[in-house]
Amino acid sequence: MLGFFLFNFVGMKLFKNQTLTLFAISFILFSCETYYYYPVNQNVLKFEESGDISASLNAGEDYEGINIGYAFTNNIAFVSDVRIFGSNKAWGKRYDDYVWDNELILFKTIENYWQPAINIGYGYGEINRNLEYYDLSLHRFILQPSFGYKRKNYEIAFSSRFSRVNYDLIQLAEIPSNNYTFQQYFDFRDVGIAPFYFNEPAITLGVGWKYFKFKYQYSTLIRLSNHEIKYYSKGVHNFSLNFYLNRKQLFKNKE
Repeated sequence: MLGFFLFNFVGMKLFKNQTLTLFAISFILFSCETYYYYPVNQNVLKFEESGDISASLNAGEDYEGINIGYAFTNNIAFVSDVRIFGSNKAWGKRYDDYVWDNELILFKTIENYWQPAINIGYGYGEINRNLEYYDLSLHRFILQPSFGYKRKNYEIAFSSRFSRVNYDLIQLAEIPSNNYTFQQYFDFRDVGIAPFYFNEPAITLGVGWKYFKFKYQYSTLIRLSNHEIKYYSKGVHNFSLNFYLNRKQLFKNKE
């Protein structure tokens, strides 16, 4: 349960009491193992022209989120993502962590089908805010090139997000020195000491209609820096329900 410009960029969740964490952004913890960076959904093929409005509901492994964006021109758009991360608690789910990403998207629609784009963003998140021992927050800077092909009923895109992640780590209380489980659970390594760089290659597939699409995205995570951090290096499956509307068409229909 999070390059050079960021926003998640996290995809980061730290579950407490034996579940997980993200970043990024994005984080996750599986059975007493904590990850301080976790890949989350990437924004691709969101817009076609000026006035386009997009919104989506996103879900990945241990996170849920909402996304909304607007195209100011035929080439410039803005997207904001809020993702929350929670640990399963018996019959319910408790949400402790979040990552808020904001991205500027520069895109070009070619012959109505092809679209190269680049996302530049920044994100902020807080992880395990309710733990009594540490307070951990992150800042993520993202640079994400992408290239996609889009038709009315289907689409495919390839993207690769580069992230720089900085952590602010504050100790609130002493950890029992004789408790090996506690020591293994936190295991911060270089977190809070040095910035980290990641690359997240991804492929996105979408099916649906003009105003609605279901998207599946598969992404992996590659650490680019030499500093030590526990990150989720396996492939991640992301799902989203996407809704589209054009402001000019909306007002035209009301006339």
